[in-house]
This record gives sequence, structure tokens and C-alpha cells, in this order.
Amino acid sequence: RKLWYRFDPLFEESEESVDLEGLKASNRGRFESMTEQYLGSVAYIAVLNSMILRVPGWVKNLYSPLFMSLEGLLNRVATKALSCYALCQWRKI
Repeated sequence: RKLWYRFDPLFEESEESVDLEGLKASNRGRFESMTEQYLGSVAYIAVLNSMILRVPGWVKNLYSPLFMSLEGLLNRVATKALSCYALCQWRKI
């Protein structure tokens, strides 16, 4: 991600990813983290972002069914380091 931010001209120099651990620490007295799930891999990148990656629609139609199936399997064993996003549920204290 850091490499992508550095070389992609669409990102601002000061732009960076959300620091989930920092958010949790700064809101410790206000919110309780209930669930944290890491998701997103091949389909998230290749299907959801196909327009950003400039993939022609007909090519996307060819690989989407396979990548969507793989995504379902990979999300079951996803780790923080290999996932594209985090889905979190917090409860106000």
C-alpha cells in the first residue's frame, strides 16, 4: 500500500491509510471494539477496482466469476497483512 501511494499520481503526498490501531487507542474511553474482520483480496482488487485499473468490461466478465469464488474462500482465512480492508463494529460506551 505504501508503495502504491508513493507511485500513484492520484494520491496526495500527505494521504495515507486509516490507522485502525491509532483510532482504537485515541477513542478507548468512548468506544469499545466489538468485532474486527479483515477482508478483500483478488476480487476486491480486480473486480471492484476494474475501472480504476482500466480493465475492459469484456475481460472483467471473463475473470469475475472465478475471482468472486476465490474471494469467498480467501476471506475465510484472511489476515490483517494480506487484506485490503477492515470491517469493524464499535459500540459507544
